[in-house]
Amino acid sequence: MKTFLQTLASALCATVVFASVALAQDTTQSTPQSTTPAQWNTNESSMETLFGEKMPFVFVPTLKTTSMGEAWGTMLGVYGGALVNKNILIGLGTYSSFTHPTFNMGYTGLMVEYRYQPHRLIHAGGSLLVGYGAVSRSSNGGIRPFGLIENIGRLFNPEFFVLEPSAFGEVNLSPTLAASLGASYRWISGLSETLSSTSTSRTSQNLSGVAVNVGVRIRID
Repeated sequence: MKTFLQTLASALCATVVFASVALAQDTTQSTPQSTTPAQWNTNESSMETLFGEKMPFVFVPTLKTTSMGEAWGTMLGVYGGALVNKNILIGLGTYSSFTHPTFNMGYTGLMVEYRYQPHRLIHAGGSLLVGYGAVSRSSNGGIRPFGLIENIGRLFNPEFFVLEPSAFGEVNLSPTLAASLGASYRWISGLSETLSSTSTSRTSQNLSGVAVNVGVRIRID
């Protein structure tokens, strides 16, 4: 009888110990862990932001075939800036005469561009440049390879206001490279108009005109 009671007491003690351990584990698992500021920092990668963790930079060398007066010529230029939310580019653009028999013109301004569904192979977009420039009579009809550098000086002595909207189509060549083809209209204001203006006069009407644009987009992440 004594042995039976000792065995029963031992079994009861073991049962109490086992139940206590099990209850403690269950309480620990069911109690929510407190979130500390250090743990909050580990979740920053899931934060939604307008610009994202990295803001890619894009620049686009461009060749324009454009009308000035009654003659056609070419302009070289480049625009670039920060890419916001994958669709919108905000930056600067500058263009200068490369070949034209009459005018040596250049202008620089703020550039805003929007592309619709740029992740697709072929997509479309539009841009707007707003800025200032200057123009002189060309002493010869030759090539002007340093026209873009001359635009730096034109910023300190602007002669006209320019507004140039454009539309273009684009094809992705790689994740960081694309080619575009589009058209734009350059509207110039501020140059004095003369009653005896000809196709070679430095007037706003002569320098305004359409352009066909070819560009290569380069993205730097």
